[in-house]
Amino acid sequence: MPTRLTHGGLGEATVRERGAQTARATTPFDYLFKDLVNQPEAHLPQGEQAGAIVQQLLDLAQTMVDDSNQEENNSKIPAIYTYWGQFIDHDITATTSNSDPEQLVLGILQEPQSFQPLDPTYVRANLQNGRQPLLDLDSIYDGGPAADRIGIYQRDRIRFALGHNHNLGNELTPEPELGLARDLPRISESTMSEEWPLRTAITGDKRNDDNLIVAQFTTAMLKFHNAIVDWVEAQEGLQGEALFQRAQQLTRWHFQWLVVNDYLKTIAMENVVAKVLATHQSSLLTTLFMPLEFSAAAFRFGHSMVRGEYNYNKNFGSPRAGATLQHLLALTGSGGLSSTLEAHPTLPNSWIIEWNRFVDKKSPNAGDFARKIDTNLAPPMSRLVNEWRRALDQDFDEYSRKIFRHLAKRNLLRGYLFHLPVGQAIAEALGVRPLARHDLQKRRRKHPHTPLDGILGQKTPLWYYILKEAEEQSDGNTLGEVGSHLVAHTLVGLLRLDPDSYLAKGWEPAQGVHLPGNVPIRSIGDLLRFAGVAQ
Repeated sequence: MPTRLTHGGLGEATVRERGAQTARATTPFDYLFKDLVNQPEAHLPQGEQAGAIVQQLLDLAQTMVDDSNQEENNSKIPAIYTYWGQFIDHDITATTSNSDPEQLVLGILQEPQSFQPLDPTYVRANLQNGRQPLLDLDSIYDGGPAADRIGIYQRDRIRFALGHNHNLGNELTPEPELGLARDLPRISESTMSEEWPLRTAITGDKRNDDNLIVAQFTTAMLKFHNAIVDWVEAQEGLQGEALFQRAQQLTRWHFQWLVVNDYLKTIAMENVVAKVLATHQSSLLTTLFMPLEFSAAAFRFGHSMVRGEYNYNKNFGSPRAGATLQHLLALTGSGGLSSTLEAHPTLPNSWIIEWNRFVDKKSPNAGDFARKIDTNLAPPMSRLVNEWRRALDQDFDEYSRKIFRHLAKRNLLRGYLFHLPVGQAIAEALGVRPLARHDLQKRRRKHPHTPLDGILGQKTPLWYYILKEAEEQSDGNTLGEVGSHLVAHTLVGLLRLDPDSYLAKGWEPAQGVHLPGNVPIRSIGDLLRFAGVAQ
């Protein structure tokens, strides 16, 4: 059977397409709540009812697409957290398989009456993670300089290579004092091949060029490593391989510390994060695997945070019209780096991001924030342009292509396909009071019908439940209890299982690199400033 399978991020790719040239050991996907796997009451009905359930899931997904971008949809979470989450996802998941659930999802649509969710034993046996889920930044380091055969690193084999922005005029450069080396390195006409087409990002994971913001975030991480190299070289006097290893260690530890103390504490309930951090035994994840409840449901909460338009930079943002999601998809290697005027070999300087518009939690501009974590997705999420192209490449029929580009439909069908427990069952297993049915039935936008009157109101798909819980418990400004537990237990658990993580070593930012004035790095904004991509 084919080997293509989707992963947990906004963009989707095969392991072969990731860009990694080195062989990687795989780790399993498995269920976090193993006691629920064989309990029928913890799952949506199967058997003769499966076809009806599929149609209800499609109907539910159809109600989730919002028809506006009003300020009431904005959360208190700065927009960077949407794409930081996507970068994290790419660093810990890259799904591969001996079967093809992407095709199976389409089989649901074409023959819903004969569909049945996959047997959990089959899922465990066939679903493998091409990443070591250790938050060790292997999505950029890709095996290290010794394994580099595609030009990820500079000739010194210590620093990352960078792309030079295509200059359309100096006056168009945001924050020009930060230079024009603010793009991922890319394949040129002299280096292109069938495997590496023109403009392809030369990076450890090609998914990090699926949209422009995550590509710019990846560029920032490359520059962060390079800046740490310079700092270690000056402060500690290391050279050669020892210099690289020390810089890599500090880059990883700063990143890991920020994932817990900035990212996680921003998107999840603080009391839940504190509880998970307080006691080692509180972690649900005791062996190294990627939980399906996390990768196929909980960590997809970021899909609801995606805006249709962004206050991106001085050229495409306040007080001018912003950058649309279509722009952000087109201005990538997979999108062709195309604009309305011409195609460019690298990212045009007019499209360099201004990170200060994405990180300020006190910004007076509502457009600087992500959408709320709730059951309302921005309109473009039902018509993803890049996914339409991929569906064409796979020769899907027109009906299936329309489904394939609709993110909510794919998420809900995938959860059913993978035999995920429903939200109420997970809540009870965590000792959390499940949402009341009347809360699940509430709609904060007008829709033609209430989709949770039937079985879905009693047994709610986990992804939808997590979004609805955030909507009800925090007005979409953080995850709710179940979502917070699943995300915190997974991310903190992965770090606890890594003997080289900052948690295992008892490391703190005061022991790392410092900004001018001897200021330690304690926020994502600090990291971006140290990297030289923000002021």
